Amino acid sequence: PLVSGLWTPDSHQEKYDLIVSISTLEHLEQPRTLFSEISEYCSKHSSATFISVPYFEKESWPELLKENTAETPGTFLYLSDVHIIHFTKRGFVKMASDFGAESVTYFPRGWLGHWVEF
Repeated sequence: PLVSGLWTPDSHQEKYDLIVSISTLEHLEQPRTLFSEISEYCSKHSSATFISVPYFEKESWPELLKENTAETPGTFLYLSDVHIIHFTKRGFVKMASDFGAESVTYFPRGWLGHWVEF
């Protein structure tokens, strides 16, 4: 069965094969705290996780120099003030490795993100 809900301490009571997080970590002051909980859970239950965050790679940096990009719909940084943390693909993989990920696979199509196994 598919279960949809927020990650809470009660989430640890059930066994799930897959934990999915879409565009969440970038809104948290301490995303490593949630990532740590997910990695511990996945390790304990032999589960996997798919995590998608927007990436801010070096080739996107010139966008920072443009005016009004945070207020113009359709621009790269539109409403970026709601993102507390920014990730690069390399930084995300490093974080996953720090928490014991055995494999991290990037999916460049569809909903961009990483399949992480512990």
